[in-house]
Amino acid sequence: MYGDVQSSDIVDGGTVKTRTTWNTTSIDVPRCSDCKAVHTRNRKAGFGLLVSALGIGLGLIILVFGVIRALTQGDGLFAVLAVAISLVLLSASAALYWASRRRALRDHAERIALGIEAQTYQEQYPKIQALLAGGWKIGDKSTG
Repeated sequence: MYGDVQSSDIVDGGTVKTRTTWNTTSIDVPRCSDCKAVHTRNRKAGFGLLVSALGIGLGLIILVFGVIRALTQGDGLFAVLAVAISLVLLSASAALYWASRRRALRDHAERIALGIEAQTYQEQYPKIQALLAGGWKIGDKSTG
């Protein structure tokens, strides 16, 4: 969290610049082991979705590159290898995507069934509420 944001003009070599300063603090919000486990699994599922998206993108690039090279240079062996590699990469990435998506949906359903709030619920914690009421914001630094 950050707060006490102050802006002031300073002169630097004849140029007026705005200097912004702020204070930061961290607050540990306690949570039970069930909540922590569900939130951790949610982050892992999100990471799996990201990795699968990158794999799908790379697979498509390899596929397009192989087809272009086959058409422009007549290199059929390279095209076959590129298609084979991209199909393996696309298949693995798609499998990871669907597994991660299923996991995220299952974890979301479990979180609701157990009455576990989303991590954004941490804003309801009294210490955070007090700072928010005092003008503090959630984040690492001021945008100013």
